[in-house]
Amino acid sequence: MTTRWIVFFCLFGFVVQHVCPQDVLPQDTTTTKQVSDKRDTPYHFKPIQFVVPTAMIGVGLLGLNEGWLEDQNHKLRDALQKNSPHHIKLDDYSQYAPLVALYGLDLVGVRGKHHIIDKTILTGTAYALMSASVNLLKWTTNERRPDGSARNSFPSGHTATAFVGAELLRREYWEV
Repeated sequence: MTTRWIVFFCLFGFVVQHVCPQDVLPQDTTTTKQVSDKRDTPYHFKPIQFVVPTAMIGVGLLGLNEGWLEDQNHKLRDALQKNSPHHIKLDDYSQYAPLVALYGLDLVGVRGKHHIIDKTILTGTAYALMSASVNLLKWTTNERRPDGSARNSFPSGHTATAFVGAELLRREYWEV
């Protein structure tokens, strides 16, 4: 298990430093018109923002070796296995709703920031990075599914797919 964490952090560090560069586009200094909105104001760090995430992470870390929390997890898993005979298929399709909207809005005449080729390259890159990181985490955490069928339940690929699509949709149509 330790080797997996080392591999994960090495690959994660590589992705953060080399694949996600900051400020790659030069600033346009020729524009005289200044747009005043919240995105132009500088961000001010507030230490209070760490309270809730720190508490949540702390509870999660304490629960790793806590028998009661693990017992609750097993009880929930057993209840799901016994009372859920059918797999719900809606989540297999709804994860792609933001992606469908991303391209569907162009079809109905709403134009975003990018042309179709640029949008497709950005989308493909985002989904490739998401897929690589999710699968690496699945391999690293080795968490059992609630139905007991496999050991690849965390993080959720469906959730990651939906969030990547939603973020692409938000960035593409930010101004519209």
